[in-house]
Amino acid sequence: MNRGGQPIPQQRMPQMGLKMVTTTNHSAEGGNRHNARKISDPQQYIRMLGTISQDAQVGDGTTTVVLLAGAILGEIKELIEEERGEDVREIIRGLEEGKREALKRLEQISIQVEEDTKRDLLQKCAETTLSSKVVSSHRQFFAKLAVDVVLRMASYGSGSSVDLEKLVGIKKIPGGAMQDSFLIDGGVGFAKTFSYAGFEQQPKHITNPKIACLNIELELKAEKDNAEVRVGAVADYSRIVDAEYSIIFSKLQALVDMGATVVLSKLPIGDLATQFFADRNIFCAGRVP
Repeated sequence: MNRGGQPIPQQRMPQMGLKMVTTTNHSAEGGNRHNARKISDPQQYIRMLGTISQDAQVGDGTTTVVLLAGAILGEIKELIEEERGEDVREIIRGLEEGKREALKRLEQISIQVEEDTKRDLLQKCAETTLSSKVVSSHRQFFAKLAVDVVLRMASYGSGSSVDLEKLVGIKKIPGGAMQDSFLIDGGVGFAKTFSYAGFEQQPKHITNPKIACLNIELELKAEKDNAEVRVGAVADYSRIVDAEYSIIFSKLQALVDMGATVVLSKLPIGDLATQFFADRNIFCAGRVP
């Protein structure tokens, strides 16, 4: 592992039990080599779990995790051999103590990053991470995007950590080049939703919008639950229909009165609401993910 820690590009790795090979474009990923085959050896299984966790939490350093785990397992192997007879619990306590000492040492050698050099250092770290990925040929471009996102989101929070999975969305659009990727700064992006007549008349460019985010339906639909209405005259039926329209129009008018210029809903927005908003120069979209 030490000599072959970073195989040459496009190195082929045969998969166990399958008549095929896996070709990796950047084989320096420790996770690639361990996930490419079915693990039966306990030591390799532990290292595989380490690479999966490292890749999920950090996104880089999987090779380092494999090498460190292998070195540690090699050191403790002698302690659990029969002639030594060391208690497994003592070994575990020793590993925990080693972890605490390592974290303490990292804290001691850490340096305070100055505000004027923060961006440059973060971009270099991002470029190093991306150098072993498929986008390595454009790592400077994507590193700048990543740093812009993190610094932007950190400015809204405590500044110590950013939950990218919850706060940042990545939309994949087929076609184009990698450098066509761009950051929507301070906004949201989603694929075009299903629309009704009237959508084309709605404004598509709004400056300083007032956005209403809803979780209700804005369309006339049949009752979801079992319901029965007995009507004795045509006038009674007319009053029922008028009441339904009155309910939905009151909701639409309430959105207009509050000054919303953009209406987004997770649930459907029907043709009636679409035309209502188009007449009042309001943009709307339903079934927004």
